[in-house]
Amino acid sequence: MQHRSFRVHPDRFDYWIEALGDTLAAKIPTRSTSATPAALFQALVAEAAELGVLGDHGRTALSAVACDNDPTRSGIVVMVDRTDRNPRIATTWIELHAPAAGCSDAHAAMSYLALVCSEANALHYPEPTAPQLSPAHVFELAADLHDAQRSGEPLTQHYETAEHYGITADQLTRAARTLDLLAIEDFPAWIRQQYLIDGSLRGYLPANPADLTTWTLAQLADHHYTAARV
Repeated sequence: MQHRSFRVHPDRFDYWIEALGDTLAAKIPTRSTSATPAALFQALVAEAAELGVLGDHGRTALSAVACDNDPTRSGIVVMVDRTDRNPRIATTWIELHAPAAGCSDAHAAMSYLALVCSEANALHYPEPTAPQLSPAHVFELAADLHDAQRSGEPLTQHYETAEHYGITADQLTRAARTLDLLAIEDFPAWIRQQYLIDGSLRGYLPANPADLTTWTLAQLADHHYTAARV
């Protein structure tokens, strides 16, 4: 069962972003706006938590600690405090990456906050085993996120869908960034090839898979990885 103690409240997030208006840009943690972006990240998380944009079940407190010692790289440590349990628990150092090209300030803020919530949930409710999913499926979800970023659609549902499959916000964001770097011209053909490669390596393809559609390949992959998780 997936526990989600921490999450971004969509309605509160939208209200907060609207209230910030033009001042939001100065709060986005990038080296173009600050020499210490992790400190901006820490402040962004603190403000969101204080205003109730980051939700929890009332017995935990979420925070981020800035790490800006390296002049070329910045990172954070996500902290979770429990009022009914000691001690405080923390993640390892997490590197901050600049928002994807063309990403709006609101989408960048959502991505950063979703990353913190995902890391905190993994820390607070560690899974006994890492969930398994076809890499091709991860890239399909990343492509949906990428399309939503370009069209200005809300991103919350995409991160929640990914989390349902055991993909953290950071993993989904990195997969979307990878698609940017690859600049794939024919994505349907490319994603079909990824399923064929994965199926060949994992041994879940039939003897002659050449005529199988991407949808069928995806069903075979899902059956294989679902059985592996049982």
